[in-house]
Amino acid sequence: MRFIFLLGLAFLWLDHVDFLSSQSTDPLTPSPHKSLKKKPVLANSAKSAKKVFSIPYHAEKSANGELLFDNQLPIVLLRGTPEEIGSQYANLAVKQGGDLIKLAPEFAASIGMKNLYPLLIKQAKGLNHKFPADYRQELEQIAKISKLEEGLLYFANMVPDIDKIGGCSTIVVEPARSKSGKLIFGRNLDWPPLDSLPEHTIIAIYQPKGKKQFMTVTLPPVIGCISGMNENGLCIAINEIRSSKDGSSKFDSDGIPMLILYRHILETCSTLEEVEKELKKNPQMTWSSLTVCDKNQGCVFEITPKNVVKRAANSGICCNTNHFRSDLLCTSKECWRYSILEKIQQKKDKLGREEVIKSLDRVNLNTWTMQSMVFEPEDLRFHIAYGDAPATKKKYLELDLKKYFQIKNK
Repeated sequence: MRFIFLLGLAFLWLDHVDFLSSQSTDPLTPSPHKSLKKKPVLANSAKSAKKVFSIPYHAEKSANGELLFDNQLPIVLLRGTPEEIGSQYANLAVKQGGDLIKLAPEFAASIGMKNLYPLLIKQAKGLNHKFPADYRQELEQIAKISKLEEGLLYFANMVPDIDKIGGCSTIVVEPARSKSGKLIFGRNLDWPPLDSLPEHTIIAIYQPKGKKQFMTVTLPPVIGCISGMNENGLCIAINEIRSSKDGSSKFDSDGIPMLILYRHILETCSTLEEVEKELKKNPQMTWSSLTVCDKNQGCVFEITPKNVVKRAANSGICCNTNHFRSDLLCTSKECWRYSILEKIQQKKDKLGREEVIKSLDRVNLNTWTMQSMVFEPEDLRFHIAYGDAPATKKKYLELDLKKYFQIKNK
């Protein structure tokens, strides 16, 4: 009971922080708590001096796992049982990117949780039973090898459930609107611009025993899925939501953490119909919208602890930002990024990868856009730009996932 009481106090405070942040009138600094109605502009600051971009990873092997580089991209290959994968991830990614963990208090402060941070770390482990057994085993193994506190690892994998920190954008071009006749899925990840956060980006390719192979674009020690694609070409990306009309709770401790549930979807699903079934079958911990595509079509699932609403593509284009838009859940449709993407739906011309990238650039959030990516599920091909924000201004690096997904578990 004491745990529930303290957690309740924590989330009452977070709601208070949301209210205070929404009152900010500073137009120069994009806040994750604002509705992001207007495009933020870069602030002039002595801190904006360019620093050297430094990737913290190096090639290394650990049992059946390996960290390697492909077209300049750091890739960690993880194979086997949950314990084996946890051990490999700890040795290859978490230890090498260990200085990222030191940013946790600064990250908490950037999203209004400075005073709550010690409490949330202490109490996060109290919700470990909401993580399915396989993922608990991974995290326990990571904690054992990396010597990190388990509460910190659970907290890192629940941040989007605890508070809404990002302002991401997605666009899916279905085959009928694609120049190549193949589906294209573009996505910007917009998170607080903390020092060194973008350069810790790593591509994790999982070959879990008895499950589908998949990749995620992640930041150690996150083991859930923020953005990813599986061996069948199913692609997903999260878009965080700040309000809902259905009276559901912003945080429901009876649900499954968002990133963990979405990883489970990559491990088990091949089609949008299967995704919808899993979303409706499993309890949700918070509000979110999930942009999803298979090789043939895309959609957005608007999700709360009470409801799952499917929003299909319009004129062969599916776009999403950070507001529910269905009649059941929508509280506001005012978003400058969605207005830009929506105009693409209204046109009849076809788009290729370059046009998708240009569209992502038009909705970038300056220093917040730390990753920008394009999935091509038919060809199991992936492109990513990351680093000095906005990522949409950088070169997109290509990764052919077929050669990794063809490697089968022994």
